[in-house]
Amino acid sequence: MSKTLEFRDPYTAGHQNRVAKIAVAIGQEMGLDTDKLKGIHLEILTKPTQLTALVMQMIRLHAEASYEILKNIPCLLTFI
Repeated sequence: MSKTLEFRDPYTAGHQNRVAKIAVAIGQEMGLDTDKLKGIHLEILTKPTQLTALVMQMIRLHAEASYEILKNIPCLLTFI
């Protein structure tokens, strides 16, 4: 699945895979069953529809918020 995703969109494939793994880990902590965990993982990796304007706005705000959190950490200045 991840190889197909990388072929389709190599720029975001790694990020989607990491987000899917984190979501599954959270689901495990919540006690979700295996079928639900697999569903969460696949939904994140293969969202079948285009993102809505609201979701795109949330994604953009996520990046901006991350920058605001990290920008004052001196050891990270070379990466920003």
